[in-house]
Amino acid sequence: MRESFAVEIFRSTNAPTEVLRQVEEELGQHLYQPNSQLFQDVESHFWIRLIAELQERVGMLKPLGSLGLFSAAAGRRNHGRWGGQALILCPVMQ
Repeated sequence: MRESFAVEIFRSTNAPTEVLRQVEEELGQHLYQPNSQLFQDVESHFWIRLIAELQERVGMLKPLGSLGLFSAAAGRRNHGRWGGQALILCPVMQ
């Protein structure tokens, strides 16, 4: 898993290919150590973004009736932030 993450991170940079191994090693040092400060910082940032996104989606869905909720869940929603894509309530569960 570390290698896959490293390649994805590496693709988003302009770093020379020689750096890929270093990215893998650095990632491995933090990815499997939940007590590391970097891991905890990333996890905290993730949770803050997740909760904010969830609050926004709940706010959009709360006033909907049964048919509106069904339409949103079935992906028939052609307006709003998701541009007609199926509404995913919990991206973590995918």
